[in-house]
Amino acid sequence: MHAERITQLSPPGGEPLSGEKKPVRPERSFAWWFLFLFLLLGGLWLLNAAAFHYWAGGGPAVDAADTHIPWGHIFAAVGTASLVAAGLTTYLLRASKSARAS
Repeated sequence: MHAERITQLSPPGGEPLSGEKKPVRPERSFAWWFLFLFLLLGGLWLLNAAAFHYWAGGGPAVDAADTHIPWGHIFAAVGTASLVAAGLTTYLLRASKSARAS
């Protein structure tokens, strides 16, 4: 009898009857913001490392200068990917915020 009452109160899919969306848990939102900051700062740091390797590969006379250019390419690619991922995280945060507002 108790199980029948529970199934009668909640529709299939588990959505609340009042039509209101469940609020996002604060710890989940905090995790998304932490991920965003981590990706943003990591991407900027990696692009800084790429700039250094490009400079070291073509700037002053250093030993094995030709090895710095490939490292610059690697750091630039990973840094750009990190910044794109940070942008997607921002998009997801804003999309969830607008979904909660409506």
